[in-house]
Amino acid sequence: MIHKVKFLALLILSLACTVVFNACKDDADTVEPTVELEDDGQSEEGAEGEFLNQNLEDLESGKLKDYLDTNNLPASAKYVVLFKSSFQPPLAEVISKDVEDREAELGLHERNAKAKINGHVQGLVREESISHWFSVLSSGFAAELTASQVKALYRDENVKCIAEPPTYRTSAEPVYNILKTSGLFVHGYKDASSINKSIWIIDLGTSTAATELRIDITRSRSFGVSTPDPDSHGTRVSRVAAAKEHGPSNLRGIAPGARVVQLNCAMQWADLISALEYTFIYSKRGDIVNCSWGAVVGSKPKNLNPLIVEMENDILDFAGWDQPIVIAAGNEDTYASYCTPARLGMKYKDEPSKYDFIFVVANIYASGTDEQVKKGTSPFLLNTAGSSNYGRAIRYGLVGDWETSTGDRTGTSYSAPALCGILYHQTPSTKKPKEYTQRVKHKKGKTTYYYRVPKL
Repeated sequence: MIHKVKFLALLILSLACTVVFNACKDDADTVEPTVELEDDGQSEEGAEGEFLNQNLEDLESGKLKDYLDTNNLPASAKYVVLFKSSFQPPLAEVISKDVEDREAELGLHERNAKAKINGHVQGLVREESISHWFSVLSSGFAAELTASQVKALYRDENVKCIAEPPTYRTSAEPVYNILKTSGLFVHGYKDASSINKSIWIIDLGTSTAATELRIDITRSRSFGVSTPDPDSHGTRVSRVAAAKEHGPSNLRGIAPGARVVQLNCAMQWADLISALEYTFIYSKRGDIVNCSWGAVVGSKPKNLNPLIVEMENDILDFAGWDQPIVIAAGNEDTYASYCTPARLGMKYKDEPSKYDFIFVVANIYASGTDEQVKKGTSPFLLNTAGSSNYGRAIRYGLVGDWETSTGDRTGTSYSAPALCGILYHQTPSTKKPKEYTQRVKHKKGKTTYYYRVPKL
């Protein structure tokens, strides 16, 4: 009897192994999956996150210094020279997260950093030729340099990179009469005039003359050559986040009455970094930073300007301060992971608890009726008419179509400040907001991406 039981057990095991083997064989022979794959980091853009991490590692080691072709240098040009942290660490790397007043830590550190770097390049670079000093998020300077000066600095083992600064652009162009989806109707709005925090708008042409905004005049600044304009890209971005009721159509932002710091910034690397460093020093815990600008880098570029990676590294220095960095995904109708700084959204997807302050936002719309939106049953779709970027780097989708006093505008530039308005009401600011049950479902290739839609 025992032998019969053993025989039956072996027979069953043999049959099970045969089934498993055949199933595995069938899977191996299948070219196309029978179901759509949800984003799992292994899609056609899966390697972009690894590439970003490698970029960040290579930056500090000095490997990205090889971006510079020392055999084909102009006689003279503007360069940014940055030093390794092992030589001179920036303030963000040494300041304690327990410090509440970062401004108080600036003075001595800035003087010491400047003196050390100045002494190191003495006899090679004249101080009066330096246009920008960096010591808060980066350590180095920007200056007009000759080819011989550049070659000498390139050979310096303490220099992590030297490059001509890249130019960025805002993430939206005016497009009229697109989808007419009301961002206020979808995401809601709520008075924020009594909340003691700020939204920092780093953008082109931000104006302190917009009376419908509660602007912090004392801390607002201009960086580089950019003319303040009440109808500039930056001012419109501010209105989406925080404008009080204004105009004949009673326009307003998501958080009307929220305090706004206007940082009018030319889209040059040195000016943007100066604005970010200023923000790091003078902002407070809970403040929100909006970045509706960027640049396209493509898929795993072989010769990436190291200053692009430095900008991303500087944004990551805001970790641990409860300060959301809200980034427009871009409007190139491509993967957001092909753009900077939007590709930082990959860091959140890989380590959400560590990078919970990174919010990369796509442009979406509600395709259902007003009644469906009210009930929370309306489908949401990616705004392909507005050429919104997409992919694994996206964390949230928000309406990017907004009515302004000079016409309708669309773009991820306006999706980002809409999220700023929502986060303004959160405590802590990085706390997960309320969301619709319905999500944006966007298929690209074999992968289906899902983006959450927040609301007040």
